[in-house]
Amino acid sequence: MAHYKLKKIYTKASLYKVCSFSGGRSSGLMTVLFSLFHLDTFSEVIFCNTGFENESTLVFVNQFTTVFGIPITWLEYSGSHVSPKIVTFESASRNGEPFRQMCIDRQMLPNRVARFCTSDLKIKLIKRYLSEKGVSHYNAFIGIRADEEDRWMRLINTPVKDVFQYTFPLFDLRLTQKHVIDYWSSAPFDLKIPSQLGNCTLCFLKGKANLIRAMHLEDNHFAEFNQLEVDFNSTFSSRYSLNDLASLAIHQQSFFPLDFQDVSCHCNID
Repeated sequence: MAHYKLKKIYTKASLYKVCSFSGGRSSGLMTVLFSLFHLDTFSEVIFCNTGFENESTLVFVNQFTTVFGIPITWLEYSGSHVSPKIVTFESASRNGEPFRQMCIDRQMLPNRVARFCTSDLKIKLIKRYLSEKGVSHYNAFIGIRADEEDRWMRLINTPVKDVFQYTFPLFDLRLTQKHVIDYWSSAPFDLKIPSQLGNCTLCFLKGKANLIRAMHLEDNHFAEFNQLEVDFNSTFSSRYSLNDLASLAIHQQSFFPLDFQDVSCHCNID
């Protein structure tokens, strides 16, 4: 019965099918399910690298190819009117180069009100890439779970201009975070990042405590993020600068309680 439901979900549209892989666990499970039915010339798994991904995220994405044999197209932003750059695990940017170029093109830093990093570095990037392949309409597979109804509602109530339709296989199958965690606990590999830290290392959508927690990790891109605030004479948050948080991180312990001011994002790891 489950197999029938999956097949029905994955074959209900005749359009080109794109699995939008964020590099998180939920979209990772969706990628595995997607590969069961649509690894052909009319479908594609796409991962967009911002340059500020945690290294563990890049390793996780690469293992889908090396372990599962799932081909994945790695894209990077290189300009608002420039063809997307196709990279590999080895050649992917690791010092925020795509993110910085986006800020230069926009002449500003993204923030909680102007969250254009997701649209520019992921959604519009995929659209441009597919358009250059001659694909004008496509079916976007998104890894939103059944316990993320708010995110699901926001998407289905948003006018869709770039794709013909969204498909939410995890939501349709009523799969929750527990199902995702259970799957990866028995899989050959898993994402080596605590859930509250997320893929994008110092994302401004993280709560204050989780940003400070992330600063205690080696792979946090603090220098690159901080340089952006210096260069643009601006901050990602209206309440504090990254230097302010760095001072707190130095003087406080490395353990912090979960900060419930985090905001859900396309880049979530669970």
